Amino acid sequence: MKISISEKQLSIEQIIDETVEYYKSNPRGKYGHSCVYKNSDGAMCALGRCLKPETFNDGKINKYNEGYGAENLDGALGLSNILQPQYVGHPLNFWEYLQSLHDEDMNWTKTENGNELTAYGRLAVDNMKERNKNVWNKVIA
Repeated sequence: MKISISEKQLSIEQIIDETVEYYKSNPRGKYGHSCVYKNSDGAMCALGRCLKPETFNDGKINKYNEGYGAENLDGALGLSNILQPQYVGHPLNFWEYLQSLHDEDMNWTKTENGNELTAYGRLAVDNMKERNKNVWNKVIA
């Protein structure tokens, strides 16, 4: 199955790099020990920050905010319907890996201004980029 990409769309590598940069100066979307698409302080998870802002306004996402992965969210609301245009068109499996990068505490260490990747986090990023070369880009037109 081929997925077409618009010219404005970010590549998987760009999204990974953008995500790492984002968390250098922003808190991760956590609620206690759980990860959420958006918490009460406005902090968002890796997938949550890619969603259209109105997704949070209409309340539909609230029941999926905690404990639901990308696959569940896709089944309930359709990711292509709620992602910002520059993020649409990538395999669901990529979004699950990106969520895992965000969610796993062992991938991050807190800094004065945000978060930095740990050695585990850098390995996770490298593995995602390798997976992009060998798997995900095979389904992208």
